[in-house]
Amino acid sequence: MNHRKIRFSDLIADIGAKILIAALVAIVTITALLIAGCRYVYQNVKENTSLQCERNAKISAQEFNRYLIVGNHTTALVGYTIDNMLAEGRTTVEILNYMTDETKSIQSFVDNGFTGIYGWVNDRYLDGDGWVPNDDYVPTERPWYIETMENKGEGLSYIKPYVDAQTNTVMMTIAKKLRDGESVIALDISLSGIKDITDKIASSAKGAQGIVFDNSGSIVAHSDYNKTDYKFMEDDCELGKLIYNKILSGGSGRFEIVYDNDTYLIYAEELECGWYCVSAINTHDLFRGLRIFAFVAFFAILIIITIITLIFLDISKSNLITKEQNAQLASVSQIYISMYDVNLEKDTYQEICCNAERISEVVGPTGDHAQETLYNAMNLLTDKSCLDEVHEFINMSTLDDRMKNQDTITEEHLNNVGKWCRGRFIAGERGADDKLKRVLWVVEPIDTEKRQRDKLLLLSETDRMTDIFNRSAGENKIRKLMREGVGGMLMLLDVDKFKSINDNFGHDIGDKVIVAIAESMKKTFRSRDIVFRLGGDEFAAYAVGVTSQEEGRPIIERFFEKIKNIKIDALGDTKVLVSVGVAFYYNSEMITFEELYKRADECTYKSKKHEGNYVSFYEIKRKES
Repeated sequence: MNHRKIRFSDLIADIGAKILIAALVAIVTITALLIAGCRYVYQNVKENTSLQCERNAKISAQEFNRYLIVGNHTTALVGYTIDNMLAEGRTTVEILNYMTDETKSIQSFVDNGFTGIYGWVNDRYLDGDGWVPNDDYVPTERPWYIETMENKGEGLSYIKPYVDAQTNTVMMTIAKKLRDGESVIALDISLSGIKDITDKIASSAKGAQGIVFDNSGSIVAHSDYNKTDYKFMEDDCELGKLIYNKILSGGSGRFEIVYDNDTYLIYAEELECGWYCVSAINTHDLFRGLRIFAFVAFFAILIIITIITLIFLDISKSNLITKEQNAQLASVSQIYISMYDVNLEKDTYQEICCNAERISEVVGPTGDHAQETLYNAMNLLTDKSCLDEVHEFINMSTLDDRMKNQDTITEEHLNNVGKWCRGRFIAGERGADDKLKRVLWVVEPIDTEKRQRDKLLLLSETDRMTDIFNRSAGENKIRKLMREGVGGMLMLLDVDKFKSINDNFGHDIGDKVIVAIAESMKKTFRSRDIVFRLGGDEFAAYAVGVTSQEEGRPIIERFFEKIKNIKIDALGDTKVLVSVGVAFYYNSEMITFEELYKRADECTYKSKKHEGNYVSFYEIKRKES
């Protein structure tokens, strides 16, 4: 007997809840401790890494600000001095000489990263380094002049990095607008020193990056040289864009970004010039060891759980299967009225279950003479109308032939209280020659199922408007009778001028005519006859056993009389008339239903040529001998 799949809940019931609960608590505790430990290590590593990011960014920002301080002070001092010289009316030559002296001083004693002081003063371009621009060089159209003039404040202006026309290198410019509102002096600083700052950030930890953004979002310097586009100064790296957008939305400080499935710890520090120094560390490599440890630990726990589960299953398997089989037998006993194991060779039986007291009294739990006992029980418990079929079914001498190629056979019958039951034989054991040795005899109640099934069958066979058989059901029943050799009369009819009735009186009245004709047919033909609607205004009937005009004509005349008595007030004086065609089926004839239908249809066509309520009979043409 099959048993359902063993579940973990069955193990709990069989092994004991206390043992399993203790094991589960231990497993959960170990898992929780492992998770807590991993989380603690993760948080510590993350916090230390974040602090390192912050330290890198702040130290780098200090170095960058120190890098700019000389340029800031020089530009501010030169601007202040030239403002005074202009106020004193000094000549352009004197101002240029001053700018030249200051340039030499810067280059000699301060830093060779400065290219010199230059500017637009008194409507002339002055260059302290002595550089003479090309003819197409227009100082007032250069970024250093335009952006400084756009700066409404009196402080220094930091110009977006660009390629210097004099040195052909990437420079940043510190500029100042003079008090006359037209003059601008500027100082260029090489950005090579900033690259050193970002490189220090990158070398501080594995996966670290150093980035410097200007106030437009362009990358001024990057620890990965390939990520800095010195031509356009724009970041083509999606990570850089994510970082700068985060800075724009939240300003400087600590934050995280997920990019390309990796998490980056970021710290951004604002510089004095309005730019940002960023330290970023990819945590993928930092947490790799922790992830491997967690994976191995969890995998080990899963193995332990699996081993414990297999042990539990092995210990309780036999016991659970036995319980399962007992439960199944108990369930089966609720489904069936009775179940008996019958030994065909010894003609003995044994009760498996019995839920009917009357059967238990007649049959008993065990006994000999199984065939005789079964006959006696079914005689008492079966409706008389079904006894012959039941006797034939329970005849055990024919079971071997009937079950040669199948393991179960069934029959349905009414019991002695008018309820439908299903009897069933199930092959239990066969011999070497495939001959049955044992069978199960079971009886189950199917009254609700049977009546529901019959109801659905009736609905599928019934024409909804007229409550008689539909075409499919009617034709199938006639075909079955013809296969069984049952002769009869096939009558076809349709309503004369039915279209006129619909057109003149409406379809509702036409439907009433259809229903009235169906009622007339039901009153004319017997209950064993087959009455059905073909569709539209066409009907048919098969009168069982009527095989001659002498028998059939009175039936047709009786039907015509019913038609004449149809009363529908809306029709007034209009009469309902039909044309009928009849053909007979003789069991001696070898014809199909289609041929029989064709004969009756031809006769209907002939009747159409006559006054209403006319019948034509098909005459078989016999060959002359």
